[in-house]
Amino acid sequence: MVTYRLSTTCVHANLCCCLPNLWKGHLQLRCSGGTPTFPEHSQILLLSSYPDVTFIWKYEDPENAEFAKGIENLFLSKWTPQNDLLADERLTLFITHGGAGSIMEGAMRGKPLIVIPLFGDQSRNAKLVVKFGFGLQVDKSRLHDSNVLREAIRKVLEEPEYTRAAHRIRDLLTKRPFTPQEKLVKTVELAAEFGHLPELYVTGRDLDFIAYHNIDLFVLLLATCSFLIFFVFLCLKKLLRLISGNNKLKVQ
Repeated sequence: MVTYRLSTTCVHANLCCCLPNLWKGHLQLRCSGGTPTFPEHSQILLLSSYPDVTFIWKYEDPENAEFAKGIENLFLSKWTPQNDLLADERLTLFITHGGAGSIMEGAMRGKPLIVIPLFGDQSRNAKLVVKFGFGLQVDKSRLHDSNVLREAIRKVLEEPEYTRAAHRIRDLLTKRPFTPQEKLVKTVELAAEFGHLPELYVTGRDLDFIAYHNIDLFVLLLATCSFLIFFVFLCLKKLLRLISGNNKLKVQ
């Protein structure tokens, strides 16, 4: 996978008014609005728990977000300049569904994450974030309880090891001996110079249909299971005959 560090530009003017210095920090929530697993009463309780923190929420239908009315520390937008926001030092936490692009951008910017996976590779990405210590995973089925996400936010904001781990990941990615751009250029140069490279072929590309799909292994496994079942059946049948024969002798 080719990854690269995106350049940043100025944050959109409408968003700048939402980033005053008087607030302690900012959280970006990149999740679709109106999800049944995150009911409105839980959203309101969560937002009211952190009045000194601005929540920047990528919301699919901000015009019809009735719950957001009167909440001063909430900025709803159908689109947000994610990479620019992540590069802002005032943004202290990134809450995301865990897509590969969002995880990579968050890691490149050194932001701690809270991942709420929905499907596909998002669960795996969330586990990697937890493994490397720069974030937490929250199960989407628990979002009806506002305390779950609220406690996760509190933990990431107040415990410095998450930010330290995020900065470490950022520094590791930044100071790699070979950048993705350099790898891409070198790979193209190698292909241009040598052309056909059978030395780099993966052996699996030459496997036949049966071997490629492990059909032979499945047949062997099925035959083994069938033999074991048949053997157990014969043993039980013989045992029942012995028991039946002993009962007849006792009756006589």
